[in-house]
Amino acid sequence: MDRILNYLKDETQHDNRQQVKKLKLDSVKYVLIDGELHRRSYAKPLTKCLRPEEAQEVMEAEQKGECGTHACSRSLVMRILHQEFFWPNIHKDAQAFVEKCSQCQYYADAQAARRLSQTYQFVLALHCLGAGLPGPNAYGYEELQMDCSGCRLLHKVD
Repeated sequence: MDRILNYLKDETQHDNRQQVKKLKLDSVKYVLIDGELHRRSYAKPLTKCLRPEEAQEVMEAEQKGECGTHACSRSLVMRILHQEFFWPNIHKDAQAFVEKCSQCQYYADAQAARRLSQTYQFVLALHCLGAGLPGPNAYGYEELQMDCSGCRLLHKVD
């Protein structure tokens, strides 16, 4: 962010041609208004770019403020973007912030991990039966039969 800010203020450039080219391409997304860096967007108004310490304050105010909901990181990012703030690592920083917050973890969706686990177990069971696999069974079993007790019997092809 600082290199883009310096480039837009007084067009400070590097000696390396590749870095200069990358800096010019990156700086097109930004505009300088009253000494503050703002990011352009097609669907949204200009968003103010924040430094890391300012970003931390905004996340704390949004999450723990008067209307704080202690929601997931994606929700936190969307609320911050609606307030017209931006910084390059917004998603990563919000994820780390939510992971550190004990109340966010307390109110988190406990069903999400369980649903993922159940889906994995179901897919694993189908995979073991050879369902959904093209060609012969991956384990070399020819047929699946059930005995009178309901147990699966697999007969190996010789």
